[in-house]
Amino acid sequence: MPTKGKIKDKYAKLKAVWKSINSRGNYQKANQRLFNAVTCINELEKLPHLNALDIGCNNGLLSVVAASRFGKVVGIDTDRDNKKVIEKSKATAKFFKKNNCKFYEMSFLKYVESGQWKNDKINAFLGFQVLYHLNDNEIAVLKDLLSDIEIAVISVRPEVGDRIEPGKPANKLGLYTVDQVKAYFRPQFSRFAIYNEETRWPSIIIRK
Repeated sequence: MPTKGKIKDKYAKLKAVWKSINSRGNYQKANQRLFNAVTCINELEKLPHLNALDIGCNNGLLSVVAASRFGKVVGIDTDRDNKKVIEKSKATAKFFKKNNCKFYEMSFLKYVESGQWKNDKINAFLGFQVLYHLNDNEIAVLKDLLSDIEIAVISVRPEVGDRIEPGKPANKLGLYTVDQVKAYFRPQFSRFAIYNEETRWPSIIIRK
């Protein structure tokens, strides 16, 4: 576990998100991808009756941002290359004093199959540049669960399509462009608000 001093140094950059969110200052230029996701989350009204799953939560920063909008946020991720992402997520939530966040080190499929989706009463979904990493089985399972979801916040990265080896996408649908994501969520969802479409990392708020 990082020392208090190290946590302060580490999260100084993350705190800059809040300082620049209205001014669109230097942090926007330094990390447009994160800035876009944060500004999209902040477009949401307060939704205390909804419990959101943040799939691929990484260091937990976006889970913590979303916690100001949702009643509860659950972040899941796998330990990639021994980066201890869930430890970092828990430290992030503690640092920003968000008590309505919790985190699990597990895959999406394991989260669903273990019954945690039902136990946590998930009815909102967060996926920040992650859908195009899911395989066909995971995409099919999520599709079956869309009936539980009232709202989703998704960010994509269209340029990913230029780097995928022909015939070897993670899933058949792609899900790295706005149009692909809209097609996936229809017909269960019909309202799509797109933000920062002019950038490399557009975000979408999806409602029924």
